[in-house]
This record gives sequence, structure tokens and C-alpha cells, in this order.
Amino acid sequence: MEPRTHVQVIRGRDHETEDQKPLCTKSDLVKILSAKGIGVYGALCKRIVGEKTYKCEYYSDSDGGCAYYKQFKIDENIALNIRIYQQQALGTIRNQFEEQKLNLMVVDESYYDSLLGELKIGAAKLNKLGELGEIILKALENDKPLLAAVKKHGPTGKQIKQARKGIPSKASKINPTMDEVIIRNHAHSHNKINLSLHTLLDVLETEIKTGRDKI
Repeated sequence: MEPRTHVQVIRGRDHETEDQKPLCTKSDLVKILSAKGIGVYGALCKRIVGEKTYKCEYYSDSDGGCAYYKQFKIDENIALNIRIYQQQALGTIRNQFEEQKLNLMVVDESYYDSLLGELKIGAAKLNKLGELGEIILKALENDKPLLAAVKKHGPTGKQIKQARKGIPSKASKINPTMDEVIIRNHAHSHNKINLSLHTLLDVLETEIKTGRDKI
């Protein structure tokens, strides 16, 4: 008997099921956040801040809970698990159900145009990050690998905290337990550059825990 194969096409959160309901119950909020460039997973599904975890009421760590996350569940007894994604998925944070081992992931169509972009951030803005901003700016001016330069000088938790204070962003504080009205207000008032810098700090904070010297 040949090994079984399971192929799953991963649909977007706003994809409608047979009963014409979106996979994500909060698909209207998803559209607003996506249009503003705000990550949906941490804002609406699950977010960990320090020792505290915020979850959507429809989210479940065991099986995903909602129809959107149930797509990602795989059968460990099946020999070949394949997922097919839209190209936009390459630019999103992997959820915990994507940590499972896959045999093959297929990304549909060309992805360059949907993933690449340019955002100019001036030196004055980086200086608002305090000591860490000075380290980043110096590395960029000297064309040095950013992560290696940051790791060489720390950064300490105090530097990260100081940097976040220098770039206030309501969008970066959105979590899945917030009232929908508050989420909408935070999304509409967010500063794209400040949010991008918060994302940079998140990436640096994660990457310095690894042994890599380049992002």
C-alpha cells in the first residue's frame, strides 16, 4: 500500500466557506489592519508580551479553534504533507501550527512585487531609539552587518525598553483581547515608520538569542 498524501490549500482569513462565512470571524478587522501594514497574528490571534499571553476568544492552542487555523493541522500518520500558499504568506509571521514538519510547501505565483518595498527612515528618527539607535546608525553608516554590531554592544533589556519609549506606536500595543473599537482607533492613528521600527526591535530582540550574525 502506497503512503497517503495530504494536500492543503491555505485560504486567507476572509475566504468564505460554503455557508458564506469568512474563515476568520474578525475578517473586517483583518482588512483594516492589513491595509495599514499591521501584523494580524499578533494583533488579533495570539500575542506574547513578557510572561503574559493574549489570545482571541476563538483561538485554541490545541487545534487552532477557528476555521482559519484548522487548515494548518496535519496528520502525523500521513507520509507526505503538502501546503499550498498565496505569495503574500511569505511576508507573514509563522503561526505555531506552521512549526510542524512539512514535506513540501508550494507558493503560488511570483512574489517579488508583493513582498519588496522601500521605507526611508532618517537618522533623526533612529536617534530617538537612544543608545541602541546610535549603535544601529553607526553600523549602517559604516556598512557593517547590523545584527553583528548590535550583538557586540548588547543590547540590554534597558536599551530595548528605552528604544521603544522613543517611538510611541499605538498599533504596536494592539492585542487580541482589546475591544474592537479601540483596535480600530489604534489602527487608524498609527505611524508607519514608528511601527516599522518596533518591528525592527522585535526582530533584533529575537535574533540576538540565536547564534547568527546576519539577518
